[in-house]
Amino acid sequence: MNKKVSIGHIVREYVAVRPCLQEALKQGILNYSAVARKISNELREEKNIIVNIPAAKMALLRLADKLQLTTRGLEEKILHILAESSLQIINDVTVVTAGDEIDIPKVYELARENRARFIQSTRSLHTVTLMIDQGLLKKIRESFTFTPIKIMKDQTAIIITSPLEIVETPGVVAYIMSSLAYNGINVTQFISCHTDTILIIDRKDALRAYSILEKLILKARKKSIKDSS
Repeated sequence: MNKKVSIGHIVREYVAVRPCLQEALKQGILNYSAVARKISNELREEKNIIVNIPAAKMALLRLADKLQLTTRGLEEKILHILAESSLQIINDVTVVTAGDEIDIPKVYELARENRARFIQSTRSLHTVTLMIDQGLLKKIRESFTFTPIKIMKDQTAIIITSPLEIVETPGVVAYIMSSLAYNGINVTQFISCHTDTILIIDRKDALRAYSILEKLILKARKKSIKDSS
């Protein structure tokens, strides 16, 4: 049976799970009538819900106004953080995922003994992922008995060091990741450590990723100088 629902609620729910549509609404660069028709058609076909197209368009316009208002101040905060950020790149990184039999503290001790250039780790209930200096892999395999689930060689770590405000500012990581995704760059591992954002990227994409991030930072710095003058 067809049923009527709050169009404002329907539109908000529809937009909430579509990041690209959210961005278009924030920028005010979409055909509201076409999107309203799309919402109406999809809901009728998938959920048997009847949505009035003009009402959906008005709901989209109201939502766009709200998003643009709230986004303006947030984007300024994000750009300020990027303007104060710096980049570091470390090549020859290997990512090893294994069961939880690996003793993480001992791995870090081994890394210190061998003066490894880079080591990071993440842990879930049943697996451990190590992001390590490629030269450390052989020593780890000699020191520990474990069966790797997956090994990814020829990775590169890009470390973004930001001011303390990043800890309490939403959207900074999303801003960075969306810029990389738009350019077809896959982040194989992501770690947030206080004010450091660590991205692990395949070597073949690393220089391009670094260039994109550097342009973001330089653009933010240029805007910061312009705003302060």
